[in-house]
Amino acid sequence: MASLLRGSDCVDVYRELRDDNQLVCAVARGSEVMGWVVVDSTVCGISRGGLRMSTNVSEAEVRGLAR
Repeated sequence: MASLLRGSDCVDVYRELRDDNQLVCAVARGSEVMGWVVVDSTVCGISRGGLRMSTNVSEAEVRGLAR
């Protein structure tokens, strides 16, 4: 987890490598998840994944879209 300071707000970035080799990142302020970034594969140095900017998207949805 890394914390980014912006003014008086603290934004945390959580990263986890899952069993299926997807790298899942969540950006949160306190207990509120603000967004997800999923990197599906980095085979041969090429990154593929998904990014969705929406207030009503789930981790599972972004992981599926990254496939």
